Amino acid sequence: ESTPCPGPNALRSDAKQAETVDIRTLQEKVNLKPGDEVVLLDGVYSVEDVLARKQPPAKSEAVLRASFIQGSPGEPIVFRAANRHQAILDGGAPVTAWHKTPDVAAPVYHCTLPYQPLGLLVNGESMATGHSRHADSLDKMTPGSSFFQQHENGRFTLHVRTWNDQPPREAFACCHDVVLDANFPGDEGRVVFEGLVVRRGQQGIGLGERATIRDCIIRDMANQGIAGGRRGAIVEDCVIYNIGDTGNHHGIYCSGHSEDVILRRNIWWRIAGGALHIYSGGVGVDLPARIHVEYNLIGPDKAYPGIRGGTGIYLYGGSRWAGHHRVVRNIVIGSHERALPIKNSHFNRVANNVFLATSRARKSVV
Repeated sequence: ESTPCPGPNALRSDAKQAETVDIRTLQEKVNLKPGDEVVLLDGVYSVEDVLARKQPPAKSEAVLRASFIQGSPGEPIVFRAANRHQAILDGGAPVTAWHKTPDVAAPVYHCTLPYQPLGLLVNGESMATGHSRHADSLDKMTPGSSFFQQHENGRFTLHVRTWNDQPPREAFACCHDVVLDANFPGDEGRVVFEGLVVRRGQQGIGLGERATIRDCIIRDMANQGIAGGRRGAIVEDCVIYNIGDTGNHHGIYCSGHSEDVILRRNIWWRIAGGALHIYSGGVGVDLPARIHVEYNLIGPDKAYPGIRGGTGIYLYGGSRWAGHHRVVRNIVIGSHERALPIKNSHFNRVANNVFLATSRARKSVV
């Protein structure tokens, strides 16, 4: 059975399959069962007036929260765009009213916000508002940095110096921890997301057990493109573009909970950190394990001045027996600090990968 979700300003739909519901009340209005399909009609889906609040959104809030549902083997629950890439999940809240900060020699601009957002996108580029790019004072601001001042009334003044020292033309605050929450609490998510655009967030997708992300565009994230990658997850035929602003911000971060994950036929482009960061999360951990990476195209990193360069595919196994990965038939193009480093990761099959114009990389495989 199909359940259409209206566009953001739609009061009703011409869809005949089933009742039309608001995406924000989907959890309360519809009891989704294995085999059901949710169709997102054309439009931009966002959380309205998020900067009108006095406090930031709860960590559990997302533009689309699907962590409450479960499909079954052979009968996944499917969320798909009615028209490919015309349903857009947008976690960015517009930030306006910028002014030149006085008494500062550098081109620094400021605005007023009710709270400190998790991330910030200015002129299309990420500018982290956390410790990684936070200046100690206004006179120490470098390109790509921010500085917050909190006032007695609880509001904040945000100062930024853009990467190219140009005034802020278009800016968005990333107030939600994740735009699409597919991080299922149980072992059997079995949910498919197809043909969506996910943009402008701290993290794009929280990827849970046995979730499939197919033919989606994940772009313009302040931190991670995809976080999680738990057991049995699949990411295929997607574009992951313009992610992060430091070497710790990745296209996908598969950590100590990841096993039997498939990453295939994706394009990863302009990722500040690792395009595919497969990294053990702690001492004495046997995961990640059995990550299948095949037929991916990895383009140049962002190569911001003054920060660590990006990595194509990073396999790090921790202290025990993480590994058993399959990395085959991938193409890594352009400038990276490291193209395919391997450390403490065992019993991997790495074969038939191509490196083009990676002269900046210290070593292709270590």
